[in-house]
Amino acid sequence: MSALAALILSAIILLLFGIAGILGGLVWKHRGYHLPRSVWAGGIGLLLFGIWLIVSQADQLAQWGAVRTWPSTNGVVVASRVAGERAYHPEIVYQYAVNGTTYKDSTSFDTPSFGGRSVKREVAETIVAKFLPGTTVAVHYDPNHPTRSLLRISPDWSLYGKIGLGGTLVGLGLFLIFGRRRSRG
Repeated sequence: MSALAALILSAIILLLFGIAGILGGLVWKHRGYHLPRSVWAGGIGLLLFGIWLIVSQADQLAQWGAVRTWPSTNGVVVASRVAGERAYHPEIVYQYAVNGTTYKDSTSFDTPSFGGRSVKREVAETIVAKFLPGTTVAVHYDPNHPTRSLLRISPDWSLYGKIGLGGTLVGLGLFLIFGRRRSRG
């Protein structure tokens, strides 16, 4: 995803959740429900944290867009195993050649951080089964630093989850700001 596309996606999320938060707060207040004034400060905190989360993750998304332009070469899996004792993850070791130089790298992929240990182990085992030693793989490498490589050039699912969480926090923050009680004076 390009930097412009990531910026547009972030703006859309901010706009949608922001409008929802403002409308929710106004409807809440219109129906006679009021939040204490002290909640307003918490709303500002949530709003700022949500905006920071969206902007920082949008930057990460833009970096993944640059990775998609990396060239690829064929490589071979040297070793693969399920690593970790509590947080299982697949560890894939592979080697590849760029301009006659052989490189060796590894990846652990992004596995879900939710679910029980057996679910995490099952996901890791499924990925390892696809990358048995001797398997030919497409290796995407940084043309400026060929030692830096990836087997997968798509962002981890958690990146989108963090952007969504940021939008939710923006909406909740605006709800708390606009749903607070006005001072009577």
